[in-house]
Amino acid sequence: MRILKFLFSLVIVTILLLVVAIIALPQFVNPNDYKPQISQAVKKHTGMDLTIGGKLSLSVFPWIGVNVEQVSLSQPKTILASIPDAGDFASIEAVDVKVKLKPLFSKKVEVDTILLQRPQIEMITDAKGNTSLDGLSTGYDEEANQTVSIDNSIESNSDNSAKALAALTIAGVNITDGRIVIDDRETKTRYEVSTLTITSGNVLGGEGAPLSIRATLNGTDLPTVTTSLDTQLRFNKEQLSIAINDLTLSIQQAQNNLKATIENIQLDGSNHLVSITQAQLSGSAEAIPFSLMLPKVTLDNKKAIVTIPSLHAEALGVNINGKALIKDWDKDLVASGKLATQAFNAQSVLKKLAIDYQPTNANALTNVSLSSSFSGTPIGASLKSLNVVLDKTTLKGDVSIFNFEKQQYNFDLSLNEIIIDDYLPLTEKTAEIDTAAAKPLSANETLAAPIVLLKDIYANGTFRA
Repeated sequence: MRILKFLFSLVIVTILLLVVAIIALPQFVNPNDYKPQISQAVKKHTGMDLTIGGKLSLSVFPWIGVNVEQVSLSQPKTILASIPDAGDFASIEAVDVKVKLKPLFSKKVEVDTILLQRPQIEMITDAKGNTSLDGLSTGYDEEANQTVSIDNSIESNSDNSAKALAALTIAGVNITDGRIVIDDRETKTRYEVSTLTITSGNVLGGEGAPLSIRATLNGTDLPTVTTSLDTQLRFNKEQLSIAINDLTLSIQQAQNNLKATIENIQLDGSNHLVSITQAQLSGSAEAIPFSLMLPKVTLDNKKAIVTIPSLHAEALGVNINGKALIKDWDKDLVASGKLATQAFNAQSVLKKLAIDYQPTNANALTNVSLSSSFSGTPIGASLKSLNVVLDKTTLKGDVSIFNFEKQQYNFDLSLNEIIIDDYLPLTEKTAEIDTAAAKPLSANETLAAPIVLLKDIYANGTFRA
């Protein structure tokens, strides 16, 4: 019994000493003394210079944590050679990361909220095509004073990756005043994301967690764009699926704006499927309001197919219903479907577009509708079973465009009847003419203008009227 008591006391004392040592470790070890070694290791593996200008502190119990201030990572030497005054590749004013100690003994990783203050990334491409990412595939040999290639490949096992992910929990992310710059000197374009703010809850916890993103975007030939996104995000680590609920997206650019609400987005990583339910988009483009409703959209990444069983769009008082199918986007993209408009007043549409046009017949263009099946590729398109109603006129048939650049057409169209005079622009002269007594145009006069317009277009087909 004495031996058991002695062993038990020894274990207790050992544990107490270990706990005391863990708590006292930061008091005796100054992590700032290791800044040169840390910088040297980073340069060896990336070829970039790491600078820690602020304080580096550690915590051990009950959280293993690190807090670093004023950290920067230089551009790779390939960029600095051509652009000596290039800004740092990455910098951050302060970062704070903590991992709970006790769960580590059970092979679980519980991370507290990750805090990043003023993170900045500047991606540069020089005139020769060298990029800021070149440093991720090259290291630097101090003794040889030269860059060397390094192997960054990671042999991964899907089962091990899934287990590691299942054991990971992150309480949240808090990024404030971030900035991302993409500066392409080869194409002479520059884009910048500024005032980036990201806050989230525990998205890996299996239950819905809030996610909020705010940012401003501007760049070459791009007026300032402000955007915000709010949603509830849930990630299932066992099934590798993501559920996004109650998503609200807002984009504002000068007089243009877009607001999108989506009830649910389901991403199934195992089957490579994406399902979107009740997506509504509304906004204004060049002072023209519009809306789009998509009750359901499915995307099969394996088969490269997007299915839209039904859609409803509205703009300028024109209501459009239809469906669409997009396939083979990874090879030769093909889009097909059907579209049909409800009857609308085209004169009203023209007024909203500020087009100064008034037909001779005041009742012309007041009953217009269109329906057709369609299919298209990047180089051509076709309309099948086309049915266009223009007041008392009906145009039916098929139209195909074989080449967008050279405008090669094929058509088979039939027209019941049309009174062309009704659609001539109303002027003082036409208003005074008694159309019943007016002399009709000859065939040559009627065809002269259209033939001039068609002189550069290759077309082959049949037109019946």
